[in-house]
Amino acid sequence: MKFLLSPVHVLPSLVIAIGVWVWRGKPDGVLRFIFPKELYLHPSTLVDIKLALFNLLVFATGLFDALFFAPFVTIAALDMMTNLAGGQMTDETGLWRGVLAAALLFPTQDFCRFWNHYLHHETRVLWPFHAVHPSAEVMTPITVLRAHPAYSSLQAFLISALVGLMQAIVLIVLGGRIEPWVVYAVAGAFNTYVFFNGHLRHSHI
Repeated sequence: MKFLLSPVHVLPSLVIAIGVWVWRGKPDGVLRFIFPKELYLHPSTLVDIKLALFNLLVFATGLFDALFFAPFVTIAALDMMTNLAGGQMTDETGLWRGVLAAALLFPTQDFCRFWNHYLHHETRVLWPFHAVHPSAEVMTPITVLRAHPAYSSLQAFLISALVGLMQAIVLIVLGGRIEPWVVYAVAGAFNTYVFFNGHLRHSHI
């Protein structure tokens, strides 16, 4: 919900949308092109809004905070692997090892999102939870938030568990600690993706 309201992501999407409007020969007015009322007032969009608000309330309760336990997985796996290796880690990874760490952690997160989506499509037990999302009759940027809490929860679990494990492996292999700039690099890569199509991938544009 927060990224939808962020000017850092809203403004580039508007610029891209205006560019598409110009490229298509300026059909209708620009506001009519970007915000057609038949889409934004459609009953399906109202369901999107209700689900987005419901998920916001559910996650605001803190009920799913335990799913975000990547640091605990990292510490546990790191202790186990360090004991097995019988070695000591240095304090600094250096530039090239930090870049390698970021290059490994970003696809790990993307891998988790992909497999969560894939499992929900291919598993009979999970599909009903995900079926909520593709049941949308029209698409607006709000449709990205049309998700069952169970879908979001499993994704949070997968990302926390696998990213935590990958961080431990990276630390052992690279022989150092993951420094703050590495975390920012991974977050920056994901936000760059959201920056260019986060709002528009679920839209008529």
